[in-house]
Amino acid sequence: MTRLIAAVAAILLIAVGLLTGSIAASAAPTATFTSPDTVTAGRDYPGNPDTEAPLVAAEERRIIDIRTTLQTALLQGVVPRRPFRLTTTGVPTIVLVGRSAPYTIDELARIAPRSVEKRSDGSYLISEHIYVAEGATLRIDGVGVKLLLASNAHGFVSIVADGGTLVIRGDASSPLEVGSWDSDAVGPDLLTDDGRAYVRVYGGHAEITDAKFEQLGFWSGITGGLAITGSVIPEPLIADDPTSAAQPLDENLVSLGPDASPLDTLALEGEPDGAGYASALLQSVETIGNAFGLFVTAADRVDIRGSSFENSLVDGLVFHRDVTNSTVSGSVATGNAQDGFNLTRATSSVVFDDLEARDNGRNGITIEGRALVDGPSATGIAVSSYGGNEVRNSTSAGNGRYGIEVVGGFDINIIGNEVSNNLMGIVVTSGATGVTIRANEVSGSTQQGIAVRDSGADMSVVDNRVDGGEIGIYLRDAGGRIEDNRVSKVSNHGIALVGATGGSVIVGNTIDGSGPSAIDVSRSTGMAVRDNDATGWHDTKPLAIVLARIFQPLTVMWLVIALLLIVTLVMRRRRRVGVNPYADQAPLSSFTRGIVPRAQVGSRVQVPNLGEPSTGIGS
Repeated sequence: MTRLIAAVAAILLIAVGLLTGSIAASAAPTATFTSPDTVTAGRDYPGNPDTEAPLVAAEERRIIDIRTTLQTALLQGVVPRRPFRLTTTGVPTIVLVGRSAPYTIDELARIAPRSVEKRSDGSYLISEHIYVAEGATLRIDGVGVKLLLASNAHGFVSIVADGGTLVIRGDASSPLEVGSWDSDAVGPDLLTDDGRAYVRVYGGHAEITDAKFEQLGFWSGITGGLAITGSVIPEPLIADDPTSAAQPLDENLVSLGPDASPLDTLALEGEPDGAGYASALLQSVETIGNAFGLFVTAADRVDIRGSSFENSLVDGLVFHRDVTNSTVSGSVATGNAQDGFNLTRATSSVVFDDLEARDNGRNGITIEGRALVDGPSATGIAVSSYGGNEVRNSTSAGNGRYGIEVVGGFDINIIGNEVSNNLMGIVVTSGATGVTIRANEVSGSTQQGIAVRDSGADMSVVDNRVDGGEIGIYLRDAGGRIEDNRVSKVSNHGIALVGATGGSVIVGNTIDGSGPSAIDVSRSTGMAVRDNDATGWHDTKPLAIVLARIFQPLTVMWLVIALLLIVTLVMRRRRRVGVNPYADQAPLSSFTRGIVPRAQVGSRVQVPNLGEPSTGIGS
């Protein structure tokens, strides 16, 4: 009997253990998706870091050499008044010195025909670097004009405006085309491992309209295809001389080709003083297949309108470090390996308006505002974060990771955007503060529609429409106002708060869908939840979760004790039913002879057999 009771108790305890284990597993974080912090996306860069990175450094050295040469000439009282050729590593460079009149591509074809060759089809083949110095302007315009920048296994060329101005103007019906040209393959250069032709405005100004840049650039942003970058600019060096280009350059020019011999690199001492920001106006510009579609850094008042950035090997458009007071509007980024539009750290007062980011490998739009460092650094960089940026009236759809991501920063507005069919819709992370997410339409997210993680308690998530996904609006260790949102067709929670969410207010939201709960705040405290409409919510709590609410640990313990007592009583009762409890007992009278007369007391009396009545007590 004891063994039976012990066996029953053991079975009950095992069952309770299994039940509570399954309950704990089901009641653990209800968001069952993969942690977004571990999600990777995008396509790997196809080039070769070992060969391309040194080429980037060599290009930087070449530009410094040219700039230093000009400054050294000024210090020695020699003022260049006409374009000249400078021997630089690999491929020579034509230096366009400052003057009031702009240089034109036809002019370069006349004075340096071996370097700028006008071909029979009307295109121009450029076989040497072109360097536009401060005070100089290179203007390339015309209907149907096509520039072919030599780029093959023997080397590549570039157009760099270092403190100068680059003007490229095509026609709306016939954009001016700039692309790499591999004479061996008789087509564009599709390989980057040996470098590739590029265009860069370096501390100068660019005006580019109705132009296409195709199959340019390699490895870094500054050599990535089309780049607008800040620079250290020398003091004005050159006196005006509009007629300086009347005479041709020396004929001893070496064109890029298999027979070109390597040339020495200048390595003069000293660098110029003074700092300069680049600026640009780009309208109706198209980039296709560049390493970076457009790369901008250390620039102010960059205005990009009606442009497109397609199939880049890294990002479509990048604002990288110290870009301020700039706007990108009416532009498209599609099919890029990583992000469509990427605004990185140390960039502020930038507006992304009316953009379209589709089918990019990683994020459609990224806004990053974290500090460059979080402690003392070798160069003493400030630890402050960056902000004042905005994404509005834009579309981000079908990207490999997030539609719009905000990584750190402050005072960032995400307003009036359509975000659809991404892994997640709008995501805010990494200590961002003062972020406003308002009037956005988010649909078709695989996991969360709007997610705010590890950020401030002053978020504003107001008047958004979230359709689909596991969780409509999710806040983890972040908080703020979650008001007047419409969440529909979600499969887990409409709104969920987890961790330290401050004094969050969840009010006036309308939620429909199905899952364990419309509003899940069981893993957070201190919020106010009121006036929300969840009449359209279909509660589908699993049995384990229902039992979890009933079977708390102490309750389970007392139920086990009560069940053991009940089992013990039942077993005892069953043992007694239909059995005489005194069946094995004899009556007391069977052990005595009964009443004996006094006269017989003391006489020998025979003791009767058990079971027979006796008449007295023997002596």
